[in-house]
Amino acid sequence: EWANTAPDEIKSDMLIFADAYQQFADDLDAIGIDFSDPEQAAAMDAETIAQLEDAVQVMAATDVEAALNRIEAFFERECS
Repeated sequence: EWANTAPDEIKSDMLIFADAYQQFADDLDAIGIDFSDPEQAAAMDAETIAQLEDAVQVMAATDVEAALNRIEAFFERECS
Protein backbone atom coordinates (compact mmCIF):
# COMPACT_ATOMS: atom_id res chain seq x y z
CA GLU A 1 0.00 0.00 0.00
CA TRP A 2 2.74 2.48 0.94
CA ALA A 3 4.52 1.85 -2.35
CA ASN A 4 1.49 3.11 -4.25
CA THR A 5 1.87 6.54 -2.62
CA ALA A 6 5.53 6.94 -3.63
CA PRO A 7 6.53 9.76 -5.99
CA ASP A 8 6.02 8.81 -9.63
CA GLU A 9 9.78 8.80 -10.25
CA ILE A 10 10.32 5.85 -7.91
CA LYS A 11 6.87 4.29 -7.71
CA SER A 12 7.73 1.30 -9.90
CA ASP A 13 10.91 0.73 -7.90
CA MET A 14 8.99 0.92 -4.63
CA LEU A 15 6.52 -1.63 -5.98
CA ILE A 16 9.38 -3.98 -6.92
CA PHE A 17 10.80 -3.64 -3.41
CA ALA A 18 7.39 -4.03 -1.75
CA ASP A 19 6.64 -7.19 -3.71
CA ALA A 20 10.03 -8.69 -2.84
CA TYR A 21 9.68 -7.75 0.83
CA GLN A 22 6.20 -9.29 0.97
CA GLN A 23 7.51 -12.49 -0.61
CA PHE A 24 10.35 -12.57 1.92
CA ALA A 25 7.91 -12.04 4.81
CA ASP A 26 5.61 -14.76 3.45
CA ASP A 27 8.55 -17.14 3.12
CA LEU A 28 9.67 -16.43 6.69
CA ASP A 29 6.15 -17.08 7.90
CA ALA A 30 6.00 -20.38 5.99
CA ILE A 31 9.34 -21.43 7.49
CA GLY A 32 8.17 -20.37 10.93
CA ILE A 33 10.86 -17.77 11.57
CA ASP A 34 10.05 -14.97 14.00
CA PHE A 35 12.82 -12.38 14.26
CA SER A 36 11.19 -10.93 17.38
CA ASP A 37 12.37 -14.06 19.22
CA PRO A 38 16.19 -13.88 19.46
CA GLU A 39 16.37 -17.32 21.07
CA GLN A 40 14.81 -18.85 17.98
CA ALA A 41 17.77 -17.76 15.84
CA ALA A 42 20.20 -19.48 18.16
CA ALA A 43 18.17 -22.68 18.00
CA MET A 44 17.83 -22.93 14.20
CA ASP A 45 18.80 -26.26 12.71
CA ALA A 46 20.64 -26.69 9.41
CA GLU A 47 17.44 -27.22 7.43
CA THR A 48 15.86 -24.01 8.74
CA ILE A 49 19.05 -22.07 8.04
CA ALA A 50 19.07 -23.41 4.47
CA GLN A 51 15.42 -22.37 4.04
CA LEU A 52 16.26 -18.90 5.39
CA GLU A 53 19.16 -18.61 2.95
CA ASP A 54 16.79 -19.50 0.11
CA ALA A 55 14.20 -16.97 1.33
CA VAL A 56 16.77 -14.17 1.45
CA GLN A 57 17.55 -14.63 -2.24
CA VAL A 58 14.40 -12.76 -3.25
CA MET A 59 15.86 -9.61 -1.66
CA ALA A 60 19.17 -10.13 -3.48
CA ALA A 61 17.63 -10.44 -6.93
CA THR A 62 19.16 -8.16 -9.55
CA ASP A 63 15.93 -6.24 -10.18
CA VAL A 64 15.38 -5.65 -6.46
CA GLU A 65 18.95 -4.45 -5.94
CA ALA A 66 18.64 -2.11 -8.93
CA ALA A 67 15.34 -0.76 -7.60
CA LEU A 68 16.86 -0.18 -4.16
CA ASN A 69 19.80 1.67 -5.74
CA ARG A 70 17.41 3.98 -7.61
CA ILE A 71 15.35 4.55 -4.45
CA GLU A 72 18.49 5.38 -2.49
CA ALA A 73 19.69 7.77 -5.20
CA PHE A 74 16.29 9.48 -5.22
CA PHE A 75 16.32 10.03 -1.46
CA GLU A 76 19.92 11.25 -1.50
CA ARG A 77 19.07 13.73 -4.24
CA GLU A 78 15.69 14.87 -2.91
CA CYS A 79 16.21 14.74 0.86
CA SER A 80 19.79 15.91 1.33
